[in-house]
Amino acid sequence: MDKIRYVNHLGQEINLWGADENRNVIVGSYRSARGYLYSHENGSLYIDPKEWEALIVCSPREKANDLIDLLEADSSVNESGKFYFNDYYIRCKFLGISEIISENEKFIKLSLSFLSMKNEWSKETNVSFAPHKEDVGEGLDFDFDFDFDFSGIASATNTLTNNGLVPADFRLSFDGVGSSVNVVVGDNDYIINNVVESGESFFLDTEREEVYKTTPLGKVDLFPASSNTSYIFEKLKKGANKVVWTADKIINFTVIEHRRIPPWI
Repeated sequence: MDKIRYVNHLGQEINLWGADENRNVIVGSYRSARGYLYSHENGSLYIDPKEWEALIVCSPREKANDLIDLLEADSSVNESGKFYFNDYYIRCKFLGISEIISENEKFIKLSLSFLSMKNEWSKETNVSFAPHKEDVGEGLDFDFDFDFDFSGIASATNTLTNNGLVPADFRLSFDGVGSSVNVVVGDNDYIINNVVESGESFFLDTEREEVYKTTPLGKVDLFPASSNTSYIFEKLKKGANKVVWTADKIINFTVIEHRRIPPWI
């Protein structure tokens, strides 16, 4: 059975296909969320924002209040939520109730409208790489040059995989141990010329194009400290990507794969 749910920007979640612990039910038809069409101009294809409808039945009627309140928590502050179809989600904004189709004492049937500014389904996979010492000495031949020298220091390697059809976004984080940021993913260097001290944490998000650290005194934007020779928000290429980093820290990735339509199964 498909798992369909909505998660708002506050992290509040509601099941859109089935019953809760009190046997209150929400079911619906969400087929229009999956469809898309390319527009075209001079032989190039584009995806435009789209509005889509969800036909939803809530039983008892009061269950509709829980749903609308959770959706309105986003719309009232102009935020987007995530509509999940199994493991994939599409970002959307709740536009409102387009029609109250029918209602009685036992249920209410509503047509709800949504707007997806980017017709893109995403799947998130969390991966953590633990340190393991690998002394990198002279004679180790990389296919490309680093902006920094691994020779004579401890480093670790692993593989980060993008199973999607197009380049994936990712989030990277780790707790500081008093060193600068030197992480290589695939053939791109992610370098920040700023020390992330013990007690601080580093965060990179290629989707939101944010790179910063949190400190006891607050959040510090690190984009001005990024390398001029490589793009700090470079996406993850398709397939397997070798990851190299200094081996004194656990690093955490969230790979965000993208596609136009979620898999049928």
